[in-house]
Amino acid sequence: MTPLIEGLGLLLRDNARRREPLEQQARYWMALREQDIEEELNLLAEAKKRWFYASVFLWQVIAIVACGIVADALWSRSFHLTFLGVVQILATWGSTLFLTWLVASLFDKHAGFERWFAAFQSRAPLSAESDSAEAVADALQLARIYPEVLRYEQGVLSHRALRHEDVHIMRAMGAALRHRDLTRELTAMAQPGGFQPPATAATAGQPRIQPGMQPA
Repeated sequence: MTPLIEGLGLLLRDNARRREPLEQQARYWMALREQDIEEELNLLAEAKKRWFYASVFLWQVIAIVACGIVADALWSRSFHLTFLGVVQILATWGSTLFLTWLVASLFDKHAGFERWFAAFQSRAPLSAESDSAEAVADALQLARIYPEVLRYEQGVLSHRALRHEDVHIMRAMGAALRHRDLTRELTAMAQPGGFQPPATAATAGQPRIQPGMQPA
C-alpha cells in the first residue's frame, strides 16, 4: 500500500507543479538526474499496478452493493419477481453506475488514467512516438535564438538525457521570450521615432504618418 500512496502523492505534486511559474518548473526538471527519474518511473509503475487492482475491486464492490440496494428497495414492495421489476432494477442499477462513472471521470483528471499517462509521458526519453519532429525542431530553433533556452538545455544535458517534459519546457520558455520580444517591438512602434515601415511604390513620395497624426 505504501508504493500506491507514494505514487498518488507524486501525481498530486505533478498537478501542483504544472500550476507553478515556468521558472520553478524549469528549475525542478533541470535539477533532476537520471537516477531520480528512473526511481520515479519505477515507483509510478508499481503504484499504477496497485491502483488498477484497487480500482477494479472497488468498482466491483460498488456495483454489487448498488445492485443489492436497488433490488432490496424494489422487492420490499412486492415479493413477486416480474419482468417490469427486473427492468426497473437494471435501469436503476445502470443509472447508479453511470453517476459513479461521472464522479470517477472527474477524479481521473487529478489521479486517474489521464494523470498516470501524463506522468509516464513527461518522463519518457525523446522518441518519435512521444515527440514529433516539429516539436523537436521548434525546441532546437529556440535554443539557437534564445540564450535562456540554450542554458536550460545545457544544464539538463550536463547530467542526463533530454526527456519529453524538457522539450515542452524549452518550447514554453521560447514562446514566453518570443511574446516578450514581440510586445517590446509593438510598444516601440507607438513611441516617437519608433519603427517605420519601409517605403513601397504605393507610399513613395508621400509623407509618413507619425503617431498622433491624422491622415490627410
